[in-house]
Amino acid sequence: SGGTGAASTGGAGGASGSAGTSGAAGAAQTPQEWLDACAAEASQVCERYETCWGDLMGSFYGTRSDCEQSWGNLCVSRWREGGASAAQLSACDSALAANWGTDCVAFGVWFNNGTTEPNFPEECKLKGDGAVGDACSFGSACASGFCGSYKGIGKVCGKCLAAPAIGEACLGSVCDFGASCVSGQCVELGLKDSTCDVDHPCALGYWCNAGTCADRVAVGVACDPDSVQSMCEKDTACNPATSLCEAMESTQNVGESCGVQSDQSLVGCIDSWCQVDANGAGTCIAKKEKGESCTAHKDLIGNDSDCRWHLACIAGTCQEIGEVISCE
Repeated sequence: SGGTGAASTGGAGGASGSAGTSGAAGAAQTPQEWLDACAAEASQVCERYETCWGDLMGSFYGTRSDCEQSWGNLCVSRWREGGASAAQLSACDSALAANWGTDCVAFGVWFNNGTTEPNFPEECKLKGDGAVGDACSFGSACASGFCGSYKGIGKVCGKCLAAPAIGEACLGSVCDFGASCVSGQCVELGLKDSTCDVDHPCALGYWCNAGTCADRVAVGVACDPDSVQSMCEKDTACNPATSLCEAMESTQNVGESCGVQSDQSLVGCIDSWCQVDANGAGTCIAKKEKGESCTAHKDLIGNDSDCRWHLACIAGTCQEIGEVISCE
């Protein structure tokens, strides 16, 4: 899924934060160059998402069009923070496209690791003018590129943070681009064939197999359902009933069961969230739309509230990121 960690940046992908931003400008006031750049980014990301993780896209977004609309809205909200230009965003998207090619593993490493990816492109290190301690919601408003220490309703208002380098102590859980906080230290995550251990983990998209970062295992291969690592390929899961990596197709509608079924198969939800109870039984629940009442959840697969992806549950209502809350 999308945002990771306590800080957010203005870069694309998993690095994008989930907090809101100052909200005076609506889409109608957004310069056309930003609308065009964001439409291009949304198309680029959602094409990869559909190609690489079609079932997950059906569960998280619904359709390719829904994905592009949702991703485009998130992208436009970065402009409202005023920390980057449309030209910078386009340069980042070009660098990412060159990095991905047609490799779904490369796309997954970027999508899941965001700013902690060891090869995070220079073009994507979007930074603004905000000094340490200035108000922010996205890192693109900050000179460091990082915003965190969120407070307030929905934790939408943050402060610009310093970003410790590899080898330095983390600031909370924050490290500079290309580094991740592990046991209080900023470290470089391992890519394929790198050595790994508990203090030097692999980048998400790989797993530590006997001390070496390796590709995740394919459908039908044995896995450990209790492992803290994700061992199975993206768009698959380790079935706790069989201890095998299995595809989890999105076939269930709202009100129907999801997760492990009586025949030990794994199924997901069609454009709805799978809510898992204390006994491990799942039920598909409806996604809430913009303006609808919402609830924060810790028992949903893939999201922290019942709002549609890239909507934030703020003060009990699903809102577009950056549309309502002001951090000034």
